[in-house]
Amino acid sequence: MPIQDISFPIDAEIECDLLVVGGGLAAICAAIAAARNGCDTCLVEMDQVLGGNGGPLLGVHVSGAHSFHPYASETGIIEELELEAARRRGKTRTWGVHYNISHTWDLVLQDKLQEAGVRVFRRHQGRKAIVEGRRVTAVVVLDNNTFQTKIFHVRHGIVDGSGDGEVAASAGASFLWGEDAKATFDERSAPETASRETMGISLTALVRKCAEPVDFVLPPQYAARAAAEGPLPKLTGYPASWRPENEFCFLWVTESGGHIDTIRDVAAIREEILYQLYRTWDNVKNHSYADLARNWELTWVSPKDGKRESRRFIGDHMLTQTEVETAFPFPDAIGYGGYGVDVHEVDGIRAKVVFHSIPPLWSFPYRASYSRDFDNLWLAGRLMSSSHLALGTVRLMRTLACIGQGVGTAAALAKQEGCTAREVDADRLQQTLLRQDAALLTVPNHDPRDLARTAIVTATSEMCHGATRVAGTLPLDIPRGVQLWDWADTLRNVRFFVENPTGREQELTVRLQLFARPQLWKDERERQGMRHVSGTQNRMEWGSDNTVEAFGEVATATATAAAHWEGWLEFSFPAPIPLIPIDPTSDENRYQLLLDACPAVALGLDPTCYDFAIRVCHPDGAADYMTAADCHAFTLDSAPIYGEAANVVDGWSRRFSTTPVHAWLSDFAAPLPQSIELAFPETTKVACVQLTFDTIDRAYQDAPINCDESHARRCVADYRVEAETGNGWTPVVEEIGNYQRWRVHEFPCVAT
Repeated sequence: MPIQDISFPIDAEIECDLLVVGGGLAAICAAIAAARNGCDTCLVEMDQVLGGNGGPLLGVHVSGAHSFHPYASETGIIEELELEAARRRGKTRTWGVHYNISHTWDLVLQDKLQEAGVRVFRRHQGRKAIVEGRRVTAVVVLDNNTFQTKIFHVRHGIVDGSGDGEVAASAGASFLWGEDAKATFDERSAPETASRETMGISLTALVRKCAEPVDFVLPPQYAARAAAEGPLPKLTGYPASWRPENEFCFLWVTESGGHIDTIRDVAAIREEILYQLYRTWDNVKNHSYADLARNWELTWVSPKDGKRESRRFIGDHMLTQTEVETAFPFPDAIGYGGYGVDVHEVDGIRAKVVFHSIPPLWSFPYRASYSRDFDNLWLAGRLMSSSHLALGTVRLMRTLACIGQGVGTAAALAKQEGCTAREVDADRLQQTLLRQDAALLTVPNHDPRDLARTAIVTATSEMCHGATRVAGTLPLDIPRGVQLWDWADTLRNVRFFVENPTGREQELTVRLQLFARPQLWKDERERQGMRHVSGTQNRMEWGSDNTVEAFGEVATATATAAAHWEGWLEFSFPAPIPLIPIDPTSDENRYQLLLDACPAVALGLDPTCYDFAIRVCHPDGAADYMTAADCHAFTLDSAPIYGEAANVVDGWSRRFSTTPVHAWLSDFAAPLPQSIELAFPETTKVACVQLTFDTIDRAYQDAPINCDESHARRCVADYRVEAETGNGWTPVVEEIGNYQRWRVHEFPCVAT
């Protein structure tokens, strides 16, 4: 709509560089990123609170790739937000610490927006876009606080992060709706014909255990329908997230609306999901678990409906199921994900959850984050440019927040460069994101302004590859050895600690074996636990297929243990063995070094739980190799880099799987303090230091926000930065009680 066609009164006019429509996590991260990179940014949110589906009005768990992949938690602004929320105890403490209606979370989001300089307008609903040619120049916004109509004039552009995309649609941006036909994207799970069916809408509810019995009567407006339908079958398990042994639990038992319009029919859909909720609770209270639920009370029902899908806008590229399942390496990647391709399919008036696959970690292309029809209309959230099936993995909030940071950064760079969304330089965008702690699966830091890249790095101690802390042995009565998650380019020899107490020499054989998966994605039915994982596990454990037939032999080597031998025994291969490249985003491919049984000798044990190798054995006749969390004592030649100090300038600021860790790890047996030193080749002027600490736990349940802890246990809390000047070593930064992953310290320039 051109501005001259406005026929209604305007009560107020506001100007900004960038308007972000929506207050979900993707929109919030986009707004913060844009503001931090120089955009005068406004954010309008139609609800009273921030957070979208993850906010206090609904409280859906903020999850993403980490649910299915070890160490895969999306970092950047979303990690900063959740670490701050954990510090402030900003999560509702219920069974599983899963859902969250804490208003502290809302305050954390507000504080971070204000800290970045974003002007936040709550209860403001974006309604109409004002368009001139290929540019959105303003947005008409309804202020639901005062019932005023306002116009936000944008000097640069807008980000529609509202979910439904009403503003983008009003501008005329093209979009898709519902299931895509197989011919559209050639996706293996797509139906032959397209349909209008989408994923449905759900709500949450909070129930609590009381001191005395509490009656529940089905609300009269639903009783007649319930009577007509007859009693529900007795439940054979507890409904989602209700555990009677606990005190507070959330219910997540509803879904409907995918068969109709999830925007225009939302009132009717809400009535249906309310009916589903009350009928389920009636079944729990008065039928299936009457004794266990006698003292339980339905306390709260979410006033917000949780939408999964409506419009999907069309960018210069649309992400597909095939691309996420094959981890296509987009050259313009701005974020990543890895949750299951979790599509809720219409089942009458309800829905059924279908996991079409568990994909590997996949990248999201920048070209799918703006409308192909406009020069300054970016997209953030579930409405981005993806197929219906790809949306099953894209739509997770932590994933969307990660991508949202990329969107906001791109909008700011477009302002700086005076260019359109399409013309933003991908390399500059990616290097800016990396400098600000966003993570990209396939792009290392090569920023020429990063002085650390020129330094020689040393440390007071380092963790190197190899298990050398011998404490006991196990008899080689069955084939035993180690399973490897990390290796170098070639393998010349391997050493094991061996004891031969006999008076005769013993010839030993070691077999190098490889597990290499033929496809990157997994079927949902392949979910299984990992026996060597102690404690919490992810919903899918990669590297868990230990069937004997899955490992192919690569090479063998022999060595002779002399009589009464006790020590390191070297097994040399006839020629160096070229090893396959490591996939730094997956634990699936593994090597094994397995010694044939020789009951007369014993292998040394290292009780340490390393993350580059575990102990493995093959019991007689077993179809699977058995694993344990500790390790046999071994070393490799060549050995890969593990926790050496040089990692801090290798271009990567985090791990994406178990190994490589891309971090300096001091020797855990060495006393604190420990230090790392960067020596520049010449006198260098330094005025800012950016530090990245490790806050990523193996399992997503162990993240502080998800396990009722105030900080990541592995995060460095107290540290000091010193610069060597003409007066010796001078402190320039001193921090006590740190809990954040990414810290930026500016100080008066020093020559060092």
